Amino acid sequence: MEEKHSRVIQFLFIFIFEFCATASKSPHIIVIVADDLGWNDVGFHGSNQIPTPNIDSLAYSGIILQNYYVDPICTPSRSALMTGKHPIHTGLQSNVLVGAAPYALPTNIETLPEYLNGLNYQSHAVGKWHLGSHTSKVTQP
Repeated sequence: MEEKHSRVIQFLFIFIFEFCATASKSPHIIVIVADDLGWNDVGFHGSNQIPTPNIDSLAYSGIILQNYYVDPICTPSRSALMTGKHPIHTGLQSNVLVGAAPYALPTNIETLPEYLNGLNYQSHAVGKWHLGSHTSKVTQP
């Protein structure tokens, strides 16, 4: 399972790099992470219980990644998405970081926003970080 997860993240990094390198104008990249979102909780997967027209529009005009698996809790999933590394390699594999927990995503590991900033993108995050917050050094600017 670790190898499959790692390959998926590597593919995402390669895809984003190749797409950005070949485009004359850099595309907008929007990543939505939704905790506990079920497969059939959005319209573009067939749900008729909860209307999701804006998410559906983004999905239909972009790329839908739908055959991937993540850890069942938020910190390991976010760690993998933001670094391209399996959570065991970031030290964030087993628990959700809460409050002022005295550990965080290591600052020597480059994150996806840092990588994209190097390609002249501007990055913005809205919502929970859950990768450490006990010092300002471990929170993204």
